[in-house]
Amino acid sequence: MRTAAAPLPLTVFACALWLAFPWLGGWPVAIVLIPWAARAFSGQPTFPLKASRWGLLLVFAAAAAVGLWAAYDPGAAWDKFWGLLLAGLLYAAAAAQGWRGLLHLTWGIAVLAAGVGVVFLLGADWQAQPADLPWLGALASRLTALRPPWAWPAVQANLAGGLMAASLPFALALTVRARRDGRPALFWLSAALAAVIAFGLMMTSSRGAWSALGVGLAFAGLLALVRWLSRLAGTTRVMLGTAAVGVVVVLLLGGSLVARGGLDGFSSRMMALPSMASRGELARNTLALIRDFPFTGGGLAAFPGLYSRYMLSIPVFLFGYSHNLYLDLALEQGLAGLLALLGLYSVALWALLRGLFRQKREDEGADLLRLATIAGIITVLAHGLVDDPLYGMRGLPVLLLLPGMAEALGPADDGARRASLGRRRRPSGGRRWAVALGGVALLLVLMLALGPRRLAAAWLADLGGVEMSRAELRGWPGPAWEDRRDQAGLQRAESLFERALVWDARNRTAHHRLGLMAMDARAFDSAAGHLETALAESPGHRGVRKVLGYAYLWMGNESDAMVLLGGLPEAAQELQVYAWWWTTQGRDDLAGLASQAAESAVRGP
Repeated sequence: MRTAAAPLPLTVFACALWLAFPWLGGWPVAIVLIPWAARAFSGQPTFPLKASRWGLLLVFAAAAAVGLWAAYDPGAAWDKFWGLLLAGLLYAAAAAQGWRGLLHLTWGIAVLAAGVGVVFLLGADWQAQPADLPWLGALASRLTALRPPWAWPAVQANLAGGLMAASLPFALALTVRARRDGRPALFWLSAALAAVIAFGLMMTSSRGAWSALGVGLAFAGLLALVRWLSRLAGTTRVMLGTAAVGVVVVLLLGGSLVARGGLDGFSSRMMALPSMASRGELARNTLALIRDFPFTGGGLAAFPGLYSRYMLSIPVFLFGYSHNLYLDLALEQGLAGLLALLGLYSVALWALLRGLFRQKREDEGADLLRLATIAGIITVLAHGLVDDPLYGMRGLPVLLLLPGMAEALGPADDGARRASLGRRRRPSGGRRWAVALGGVALLLVLMLALGPRRLAAAWLADLGGVEMSRAELRGWPGPAWEDRRDQAGLQRAESLFERALVWDARNRTAHHRLGLMAMDARAFDSAAGHLETALAESPGHRGVRKVLGYAYLWMGNESDAMVLLGGLPEAAQELQVYAWWWTTQGRDDLAGLASQAAESAVRGP
């Protein structure tokens, strides 16, 4: 039995303040931390978490702090940093709850998700963003005619869909529990909440959220079936549960691979992108960006500028995030942040499976909530493959809520360990040594895979990339942002890139960024040399390919330039803009090259 040691209602209130009033900054975090700090100084229990969970949370927080340092937009980065801190605090608050607190939290999730559905239905503008399916469009038109003509706050469809999809299993669990307990009032209330959530989810037309919810419910249903069969057969439930997990993973991967277009085609069909890129191309380009910042990450809330500048080579905003939870997190907080998040979700699922397959048989209420939490977690993880409402949008505070609930729903033997919340059992010396040796082994594997020289070059290039983005993207994409570049910062970045090439003469990041600097200085021959090496290292890199094409063109090599630029859908229009721009710069020779290339791009091969 858990004892609520963390002020959950206060944490939820702080999260609501952060969502509703972004201008408050970090004050909602202070609202939560002040009473917790007071409890800690008075000797009262605060965070009843295992040492391993503490370690993962600290790694995640440290990665967020590094991402804050690396970000080119401090205002947006601080806002996201506060949201991440609230996510960690909500995790700790949920993990500290007892059974009664978990029931209250479950009801709160259902009510809030239904509220999100109602607000979405009342504020959605289906004319500006039509539903993807014709029959949903017709239904949306009827709803628009019936709803009150008042101004309602708009909730982004993908954000609403992601939140409702992860919450619907809890409303369904409450409905089943009320039915089992013979409580008709609670049954009809929970059924009404589930209906509102389901209808709101349907009207978002978020196929990614629908598919993820289907996977989550199917996974939980299969676990329930396995548990029931294991009781009848008397077979070890843990073995059957593990087998069920393996079967589901194999079926999902196999189904995705045999689907039309494979994983790329499957993910692209989950949501159309309003741009020149497919979903698969967006993912591949983001992966290439992650290779530039594997240690530090590119910075919190930095995806828009990094993607536009270093992958698309355009001066305008196009994408706010990559539509993939894992890629967004790895890009902004580095690989350490991604591994910490995956670790928190993994241990949460393991705790739920242990509780489900080792708990006493009569504990059906807890099992039902465990199944709902499993379904919610799988929904979040599956939806993260095709969209990112929790990290890329304003759903940030609830990023770790379900893993926190999983901690509170762990097996009974964990509860005995927490009988006294003020005395947490520390890991044994052997376990600490095992963790330390595991970290050393991982570092050695990385060094062997890359080699010490390439590893040093990657580190220096990572730091150089951070310096460069902070120096040239601050204020992006505002007016005249290019004129506000920090020349001293660019010189520091150039020095880091040159040092990286001393360790690894073919480091792609260093050559790419030095090529961009040479292009800005109009040293096109030097730029082409760096970019050719970078393209040889990463032949599919869109950003390198595009800039090298322009370098060839300004050198007068139109044939090679059009080989690289010909497949880019935006090239024809950009070349027409360059034809005008070079005239304003007094370079009629380059304006003529751009105009001639624009005609070639329009004619096609």
